[in-house]
Amino acid sequence: MRTRFVSVVLGAASLGMVAAMPAIAEEAFTYDCETCPTNWGNLPGENFAQCIEGDAQSPIAYDEETAQRKRLPRLRPRFGESVLEVERLGTNFEAFVEAGSGFTRVGRKRFELIQYHFHSASEHVVNGERFPLEMHFVHRASDGALAVLAVLIKEGEELEEIEPLIEALPAVAMADVGESVEVETIDVSELLPDTRKSFRYTGSTTTPPCAPNVSWIILAKPLEMSAEQIEAIQDTIRGFNSRLLLSGKFVEFDNNRPIQDRNGRVVMTDTARDGDKDKDDD
Repeated sequence: MRTRFVSVVLGAASLGMVAAMPAIAEEAFTYDCETCPTNWGNLPGENFAQCIEGDAQSPIAYDEETAQRKRLPRLRPRFGESVLEVERLGTNFEAFVEAGSGFTRVGRKRFELIQYHFHSASEHVVNGERFPLEMHFVHRASDGALAVLAVLIKEGEELEEIEPLIEALPAVAMADVGESVEVETIDVSELLPDTRKSFRYTGSTTTPPCAPNVSWIILAKPLEMSAEQIEAIQDTIRGFNSRLLLSGKFVEFDNNRPIQDRNGRVVMTDTARDGDKDKDDD
């Protein structure tokens, strides 16, 4: 087990922070009722203000049929094999990939893959449905711009490629906050569904500092994992988000931020409407 502290650049559980932003100690916010997401904007310190003052926050709810159909910049994720450094955070864990092992082009702009992580249950709500998990592939461009490629997870066939991470979760759960567990090489490209059709909008990070101007790209097709794999990830996350009651019992919490107001924002998509023929992905 190797220790690595990355809070200055990537500290929060949901998205990496731009280097110019002040880091926020993750223990300053949680998902329980005392410092839960609905109260983040009222926590002491100016760094939390955007969580309540921002008018383009994430996550959101949207309906696939009412999204605006248009030709979008081509989406080209290029992920490869990588050893993972899985860092234990206060409310989550993040799987950092090796530098240069993955990137996504959105049109002509290149975003480097930094890490991926999960939220239980899904943060975005689609057609009124919340999925068991949502996986976020966090990217940053050379100009500091953030983009998140989000994958919704549903119960189905076992995802063989993620098994090395699943097997490492007990060690991650036992690690101290800030410590990392190395996971054997996996092919990160196998963690994507077999389509590049997507829904896109501009939002924010979903943990403090709730930074704006994040490009959200939510893949249209969910990815399948087995019930056991989903449960292993959920149990790990909920184990990090528990509180001891006066009665002596623990209450466990999920780590998904509540749905935020759209404030007129439009969700765009390159998918076809039901009944229309959809072109194959490039």
